[in-house]
Amino acid sequence: MIDDTNKIPDNTGDNRNERGQWKPGTSGNPNGKPPGSLSLIALLKSELREKIKSSTGEEMEIARALMKKLVRHALSEEDIRGIKEILDRVEGKSREQIDIEGGAEFTLNIVKHYDGGDKDNPSVPETEQGD
Repeated sequence: MIDDTNKIPDNTGDNRNERGQWKPGTSGNPNGKPPGSLSLIALLKSELREKIKSSTGEEMEIARALMKKLVRHALSEEDIRGIKEILDRVEGKSREQIDIEGGAEFTLNIVKHYDGGDKDNPSVPETEQGD
């Protein structure tokens, strides 16, 4: 097998140094992303905001319809993994508890849950120090 991990790619002109790295001020994508192009996330978010009619005739966003379907499926199928995933997304994953033994001293900063409050009166996260 030929080891070509350090081989400088062909057709890069004078844009790379002797180690194959881009020289300062040069780019492997000089034209960049085309102006006005959307990321996959932006396209997905846009699609999820589209309105559809549910089986009951209620008009709702696709995102809401998906959430309703996921929750109902998790409950009707007694899908513990699905229920856990939903709770993890809503409440946050529970943290693993770690027991520490030994004589070393340390400072532990605890940040209380911060939900951001409402935009007119955001709550400020509090911190406590313990040892």
